[in-house]
Amino acid sequence: MIYVTGLVSLAAVANRTLPAIAVSFLAAGVLIVPLASALFYYSLLQRRVSALTPKEINERASTVRIPWNRITQVRLIRRLIKIKFSSHTYKVRLGRRDVSLVRELAKSKLGDKLIVSA
Repeated sequence: MIYVTGLVSLAAVANRTLPAIAVSFLAAGVLIVPLASALFYYSLLQRRVSALTPKEINERASTVRIPWNRITQVRLIRRLIKIKFSSHTYKVRLGRRDVSLVRELAKSKLGDKLIVSA
């Protein structure tokens, strides 16, 4: 019976028993699985938050309330919006459909504090 510990010894055993292409797939799988897991977890969290009602969002401890008069600058770059107030800057990536809505709302509330870049 062989007990294998670590990626190096796993590759050494695989070199003796598997063809070279199988070793490549094994090494790629070791790298891809953690990355895919992290991306899946992030998308799951994003879907949960986007499904919340406005009332549920306001009740969350992580929600930051920014009064319109405290905002010093809003920069809209394609689908990224940067909101500056006092010493903090928040960055948010917008959905394609939301960009024009956010642009119009910010323009009506902030006027010349809104900077739109291509």
